[in-house]
This record gives sequence, structure tokens and C-alpha cells, in this order.
Amino acid sequence: MEKIGYSSVESKDSEEILSLKEIREKLKNLKEDVLKKKVSKKEEEGKMGKQMVMGKVIKIAKEAAHNLKEGKKKANREKLLDSIESDSKESEYLKKYQKISYLEYGLMFPSLEEFGQGRLGDCYLISTIQSLARTRYFNTLMMTSIHVSKDGEYSITLPLGEPWGKRYNISREELKISAVKGGTGFKLLEVAFAKHLLHKDPGKKLKEEDIKKIEGGIPSEALQTLLGPKSITVAKYRAKQRGKSLLSLSEKNKLSMMKILEDFSQRKGNKYISLGSLPGGNDTKKYKIGAHTFYHRHAYSVTGVEKDVNGKISAIKVLNPRNHKGVEGGAEQTLNLSEFFNAFSLFDSGTITDTFLNHRTSKEETMVVDGGAMRRRRDKKYA
Repeated sequence: MEKIGYSSVESKDSEEILSLKEIREKLKNLKEDVLKKKVSKKEEEGKMGKQMVMGKVIKIAKEAAHNLKEGKKKANREKLLDSIESDSKESEYLKKYQKISYLEYGLMFPSLEEFGQGRLGDCYLISTIQSLARTRYFNTLMMTSIHVSKDGEYSITLPLGEPWGKRYNISREELKISAVKGGTGFKLLEVAFAKHLLHKDPGKKLKEEDIKKIEGGIPSEALQTLLGPKSITVAKYRAKQRGKSLLSLSEKNKLSMMKILEDFSQRKGNKYISLGSLPGGNDTKKYKIGAHTFYHRHAYSVTGVEKDVNGKISAIKVLNPRNHKGVEGGAEQTLNLSEFFNAFSLFDSGTITDTFLNHRTSKEETMVVDGGAMRRRRDKKYA
């Protein structure tokens, strides 16, 4: 009986289990049908409202992008104001000599990322301006040197920041001659530099054939022309043998350059380093140092120095003034020390001083580098 009873109980349990399986299967199928209907309905609703939803998404994205851009602009303006207000001497100087507003300054110099060398071979000048634009006094120099008339005509004073310097009038037609890629302010600097270099009368118009004559030059001389000899201290290092790199210099000189690189900092904002590549043809010919590409007889600027946890230099960022991000070796590159000293033959460094803030510079101290002398030194120029 127990055996039979066991058997009958087992059979009964099996029937119940099978029955539950069937129920579960039916429930599962039913749920799937319901879900399919819901999905189908949602798909239809989704198709109908897809354009409206995408429109909202695009609108929100555009608003977010606009707010982010405006937020960055506001943050940059606030940062600029804070840096100036923290220096009472600079603030007083601006109150006395400021010619354009912060808004006008922002419109004239919208972005360093878009600024670069154009069709002219004036890399020595553009790399110098790229370095200068990263220094802390650049905004003050520009706001006290550029003037906009009621008719919308421009003028700019050289040396920069000197109220009694030489004023160059620049028309809109002359701005069109400028080869610079970027904001109006950068174009003003190129045209004013050309007028000085060619000994043009401040009021005389610059022509297309004139501006081509500024091709080829020395970075440190361009910097001294823009700022005046008393507003900057310059150290120059050159490879003595033609075709040799900075690595061929004495240990003393290399240690001096290392010290300058260690002190270089965008945060301090008063350092300038410009570089000259190896000679060996024109600036369309390339050469390789490691995985990096460079152009012969071409100027570059240092944009950053990275250090390791021990405070030792680990990398140096250099910028091609053409600033062509889609071209091999055309924009910023990060080099180690060995690559850096092998890649270049010229090292110009400077410290921008606050002499112009003292209101005491004499006429002799504001004299810019002689343009004629610069034009005569063709064999040492960088394009």
C-alpha cells in the first residue's frame, strides 16, 4: 500500500506540476502579446512625435552650447578683471590711458586658437605675437595702444603701452591686406609692424606689395619692436655652426636655457620663449625629430612646460605659428628634452617687465628696433 500510495501521490504531484507549467507558459505568452502591443503602440506614437522630440533636443542642446560659450566668456572677462584689479599699478594705468573697452578688446582678440600665420612668410612675427598674447600684460597693452575713431577707423601705438609712442593709422582697406588668420586686433599688429619696418609715414596707406616685404626676420627683434627695449629683457642663444642644433651649445648655455624653461609658466604670465628651427632650405621643407615634424627656417613659440612629481621638466609644448591642426607638424607638439634640444637652432627668451606702467620712460627708451637694419639681415631670418 505504501508503495502504491507513494506511486499515486507521485502521479498526482506530477499532474499538478505539469498544470502549473502550462499556466506559467500561458501567462508568459500573454505577457509577451501585451508587451508586443504596447511596443507597437509606442513605436507608432514615437514615429508621430519623433520630429517634435528631436526638435526639442536640438533646441536644448543649442541653448546649452550657447550658455556654455557665454559662461566661458564671462569667466574669462571676470578672470581678466580680477588679474588687473589685483595689481593696483596696472589698474591705475588703465584708468589713465585705456582707449578701448573690455568688450571691444574681446571682439578684437576673440580666440588664440583661431589665430595663426597666413600667406606671408612672417613666422618670426606671428610666433612672437602668439607668445606675447599669452602673457599677463597683453590685454593692458592692447587696451592702451589701440584706438577706434567714431568713423570706425583704427590706430595703434608702437611701442605697445606707451601713450607717447608713434601712432600708426590703419584703415579698413589695410586690414584686408593683412595675411593673419584671426581677430582684427592681430591684423592691426601685423599691419602696424609692417608700417614701422618699411619706415612708412604713420598716415600713409600700406599696399599689397608693401606688406610682402616683411617676410623673414628674427623673433627677438620683432618683440623689441612691439614692446620697446626697456619693457623686456632678452636672452639669445644660437647654434654657432650652421646646421647644428641647440644640443651643440656649451653646457653652461644649456644649463641657462634649462633654467629659463624651468621658470617659464603661463600662470606667472610674463615669460616669452621663441624658437628657430634648423636651417636647410625654405620653410616648406620638413625634417623629423623622433615622431615629430618640423619645417626648416621656421619660427616656433613655447606654449607650456610640464614637470614631473619631482619638479623636473618632463615635456615642452611648442607651437607652429601657422596653427594648422589638420597638417602634420602644423600646430602644437609636445617634446621631451632630447627632442627639444635637437629640433631647434635658435632660442630667444624674454621677461616682459612692468616698466611701461611707471609713466617714466623717455623718448629714447621707447625707440623701436630699426626697420632698415632688420631688413638687411636676410641670412639669419626665419619665415
